[in-house]
Amino acid sequence: MRALSVAADLTANTLTSVFTCPIGYYAKVVLIRAVNKTATDKYISLDWTDTSESTTYSISYQQQVTSLTTNFDFGNSYLVLEEGDILKATSQSGSTFTIIATIELEGLTRL
Repeated sequence: MRALSVAADLTANTLTSVFTCPIGYYAKVVLIRAVNKTATDKYISLDWTDTSESTTYSISYQQQVTSLTTNFDFGNSYLVLEEGDILKATSQSGSTFTIIATIELEGLTRL
């Protein structure tokens, strides 16, 4: 297992790729933090694109984050991405967000 953290400053109202799981690995997303650096409450949405199915799923849709605070906590749960899957985020128009994710990478075992 290799732990790493990734971060992205989001462009408001623009779908942004935060992390793409490398080929030959799966990724256990154990932590996501969304930091609202705006002077007002704003929302953020998180999506997972399953590239093997060509489908995008909403992890969290327009979750409000209080001004100048941090939100999102998986608690005791996590999200697993397979090779090529993408974690994406979109913040509300007029917002300034940074998103941080901590991920545990594991090599795939193939038959």
